[in-house]
Amino acid sequence: EKKIVVFAFGAPYNLDATNISKVTAFFGLYTKLPASQEVAVKILFKEFPSISGSLPVSVPGINYDLITATSPDPDRGFIIQVGDFSVDATQIPEDETLVSPAFEVEDILEIHTGIIIDHNGNPVPDGTPVTFVITSQGESTSLPLTTTQDGIASVSYHIEASDDFTIQAESSLAKSNELEITVIGNGSELTSATEMSTVTAEMSSPVPVGTKEDGITPSNGSAPQFSPWRIWSICLVIIFTASLFAYQVGASVGLVRWGLRWGFASLISGLIVYNYVALNLPGTSLIFRDSPSGFTLGLAVLLGSLFGWLLAYLFQRFSLSSK
Repeated sequence: EKKIVVFAFGAPYNLDATNISKVTAFFGLYTKLPASQEVAVKILFKEFPSISGSLPVSVPGINYDLITATSPDPDRGFIIQVGDFSVDATQIPEDETLVSPAFEVEDILEIHTGIIIDHNGNPVPDGTPVTFVITSQGESTSLPLTTTQDGIASVSYHIEASDDFTIQAESSLAKSNELEITVIGNGSELTSATEMSTVTAEMSSPVPVGTKEDGITPSNGSAPQFSPWRIWSICLVIIFTASLFAYQVGASVGLVRWGLRWGFASLISGLIVYNYVALNLPGTSLIFRDSPSGFTLGLAVLLGSLFGWLLAYLFQRFSLSSK
């Protein structure tokens, strides 16, 4: 009927299940330094309060596996948010699908999980894999695998179609709530301003207006809207066509070397104009009141290529006249 108290100054996993069953209390100190021995004496005589913690190693004698203990707890829900991360992220979401304010095609959503909790009640370790799943029209697509930092995982998603969709995050057996995203332009009724405010408050997370990729946003005019990759391809075709034409003009009049120079000048000038507008560098807003559409950006790179050709031609004329 005696009480056995064990102080482990080394590894805390040397006892088997039979020995541990006979122990009343077990304290892990992990080192033989005099300071640890002094702490053990104070714990024994209750000068220190009994503080519970989580084992940093696996202990087979008590069926404690470190990997399992630090994996996401499926019994603890975690939320997902769109926009800036909210510090109030440990709340357990209700078992329902939340609805966020509407977004537009070409918006980029910044999606964050709440703090994912492990079986010990702590945030999961950094590097824990998390998968975000997009479901649209009954089909589910997994986004590229991401990992946690301080218990939180984040991912960016580019809206390419005008169909409503839902987002859910999964980590091991733990799953988040489903977040429903409404996309403008699919013919469905948009959430009213009052409903948006209510849902935003329920989510405890602000949802900012989506950013645009490469600094190119849809214009408000009637010009057709293209994806950034399509706009980039069209601009490249325009630039290379103008450069090839400049070379052909030089070659046709017997100035092959100058034709090459005209072509390269046109190519470089067109690329400079595209990057300046796409990166929204200072002065772009003075030329384009609204965000440039595919047509206006294509026209700009064409004029830029022609301008580079003109400068090369004037340089050629000036150099010949000086000789």
